[in-house]
Amino acid sequence: MSRTATLLVSLALTTLSFACSEPQALAPERPEGLFPFRQNVAAGLADQNGQIVLEPTFEYIGETDGELIAVRRDGSWGFIDRTGVFVIEPKWKEAGRFVDGRAPINHEGRAGYVDASGEIAVEARFGSARSFAEGLGAVQVSERWGWVDLDGELAIAPRFAFTRNFSEGLAVARVEEDDLLGFVDPSGEWAIEPAFLEAYAFSEGVAAVQTQDQTWGFINPDGSFALDPGYFWAYSFSDGLAAVRIGARWTYVNRSGERIGEPQFEMAEPFADGLAPVKEDDLWGYVDTEGNLAVPYRFVRAESFIGGLASVTEDGASWGYIDVLGNWVWAPSL
Repeated sequence: MSRTATLLVSLALTTLSFACSEPQALAPERPEGLFPFRQNVAAGLADQNGQIVLEPTFEYIGETDGELIAVRRDGSWGFIDRTGVFVIEPKWKEAGRFVDGRAPINHEGRAGYVDASGEIAVEARFGSARSFAEGLGAVQVSERWGWVDLDGELAIAPRFAFTRNFSEGLAVARVEEDDLLGFVDPSGEWAIEPAFLEAYAFSEGVAAVQTQDQTWGFINPDGSFALDPGYFWAYSFSDGLAAVRIGARWTYVNRSGERIGEPQFEMAEPFADGLAPVKEDDLWGYVDTEGNLAVPYRFVRAESFIGGLASVTEDGASWGYIDVLGNWVWAPSL
């Protein structure tokens, strides 16, 4: 459950067991979701209430937010539906997330896309391929990145050494490894000329960028600054707030640049489900959008909330899930 977008998503959790504790305040109702767990090396799925949906019989399970879920069994990847029934039998070396009816796969060392019936939708002819975003899939040809449409036709020629996925109509790209970063539009033209040492995707109308003086700010889609550079680091906006580093400490700012509190955190990460992981004295907890500590500092590592639950560990080895009140939904175990 990290922020990094990759073709394959491996499980961070080990065996899950149900917590037995004194009755506590009820968390808000959680949306239906599926959460991966491990038991005796194998991976399975549980729901947001701690009920096993799919017994652990897989080697790995990919992202679980779609109707079809990538799973690996006996060294090959296929796709199951949300009840655990195979819709596409395992036969691929790698497989990613379905978006727009397409999922990236790797077949005999080449990448392409399959449709929801398991038929090849885009021939496996690329060095690498990412899941689609906004109707375009990033593909690699001879170590250069471009994009294809849903039919596999090149929409943007592969001429970039580095790209991120499209978000809000623009994508981060650089032509050569040592070039500055800019943003291209769906035609492949520069919408924002390369000018940045680092840049994240657009989110909530702005993008966090690192300028050539190594400070961070936020730009609009026309390249003008929405929040002037001056931060030592910054993450993308979510839930109306962005984590920023001011000096040695972190806080959050809104779209007007107003802080929700003084810089006080050793580390801070983006919001999700109204809570954000923050670190103090080498332990992680969660704050709400008012800056109040919602879940006390007690975790060696704490991931972002997804569907009302977050994976956390108190010892760095055993992982479990908590709800937004910090109550164990699944107790940590190895």
